[in-house]
Amino acid sequence: MLFVVLKPSIDLLCDPDYINLTLLAYIEYREKLSEDTKRTYTYAATYEDFVKMISKCEDIEHLKQLR
Repeated sequence: MLFVVLKPSIDLLCDPDYINLTLLAYIEYREKLSEDTKRTYTYAATYEDFVKMISKCEDIEHLKQLR
């Protein structure tokens, strides 16, 4: 069981290519989230619009960025 399940998963997690791809995906996600937040925040012309954006948002990460 150890060599069938655990060793391949440990090998995958220790693979430098996997680590680099995971880090790049995370960085791209954070950049996209940051760009979306900047655009959303700048489009809120009034306080009421800002509150409406908050109430319509379903992504917790997006709300954290608005904070």
